[in-house]
Amino acid sequence: MDVRMYDPAIGRFNGIDPVTHFSQGTSVAFDNNPIYFADPSGANSENGTEKIVSVTSRVDEHNVTHISQVTATSTLVKNEDGSTTRTTTTSRITNKVDANGKVTKGTIVTDRTFTTTISADGNSSKTIVGKAITRKATSEDSISAFGEWTDFISNYNAKNDHIYNVYQIEEGGKRVTDAARAGTLMLSSSPQVKGLMNKVGNWLDPKSELSNWKDVYGLAGGISSFDGGVSLAGEVLTNSIGKNNEYAMVYGVNHYYNGKLMKQMKTPSKPSRNERLTYQGLFEGFKNLFSSKKKKN
Repeated sequence: MDVRMYDPAIGRFNGIDPVTHFSQGTSVAFDNNPIYFADPSGANSENGTEKIVSVTSRVDEHNVTHISQVTATSTLVKNEDGSTTRTTTTSRITNKVDANGKVTKGTIVTDRTFTTTISADGNSSKTIVGKAITRKATSEDSISAFGEWTDFISNYNAKNDHIYNVYQIEEGGKRVTDAARAGTLMLSSSPQVKGLMNKVGNWLDPKSELSNWKDVYGLAGGISSFDGGVSLAGEVLTNSIGKNNEYAMVYGVNHYYNGKLMKQMKTPSKPSRNERLTYQGLFEGFKNLFSSKKKKN
């Protein structure tokens, strides 16, 4: 920097800021907000522009997948009284894919502007929400991830007799249920766990069926069915994540600052599955390990 020197050993500037502001000290940098402001000279920060682009999908009651891209562009401006004004414009465009993979591309973009003024001390703010405005979409209104996700959903739905979002989330609930069951089987094979369950059962009621460790885990159809609880939990998980949220999924998020891509998150359309990283895989590994030892002995 031309105006101030930064000492990386102490993580500080070794000089004061020659441009002071009403609500800040003379030793700060980036006006205490390095996310929105840049300070290339070391003298005074510059306004920045942040843009976040997200691509999501959801399924309606007619099994139509709505794939939406939302672009939020924000600028932060410093005012003379020390307050800041943040203006954010959101733009939304949506493609639709039916159960057979037919695509209806969105041709309209909906823009809405939010303006928030934050006081110098940060204790108060005021937000003004503008009216939604629609316009025709242009080639600059979509990123590659928007088209990629649309094409993938279309191809998947066309080749399968189920909807991608619905299938993945419902199968996810089943995998969680299966993993819990497999973990229970691993625990139930431990003599220490058996003894602990017997102690718990006897403490509750020596004459109760709960004194049998198998009943506590639900592996013998006892009065306390763990398996039934796991199944119920899996159903609740599927409903809460799936049906109640229209089977919503996030495909990707891009974060730009002053036109430069800073962060990118993308959900792979074909995630790799390492069975050794699942409860089922671990259980099979332990079982095979002990089986091989017995055979050798």
